[in-house]
Amino acid sequence: MKTVIEGVLGGTLPWGLVLVGGAFAIVAELLGIPSLPFAVGIYLPLSTMTPVFVGGAVRQFIEKRAGNNEELKSKRKEKGILLCSGFIA
Repeated sequence: MKTVIEGVLGGTLPWGLVLVGGAFAIVAELLGIPSLPFAVGIYLPLSTMTPVFVGGAVRQFIEKRAGNNEELKSKRKEKGILLCSGFIA
């Protein structure tokens, strides 16, 4: 943020790159992809985003296997959050 503010106030911000980023956000929104998670995914290194992607894929798989059973989905979600909290700690 400091670099952006200094660039705007000092007149040294590379506006071409800002416009490219804005274009990426607009295209992502038009494709139905939320722009903020998309931007975070681009910004963070692959080593950080890989576990996030794998976790999301596992959750999607688990939810699909539960079908329409909301009680089972809720129980699995609670256990998954507890497990992941243990991994972080």
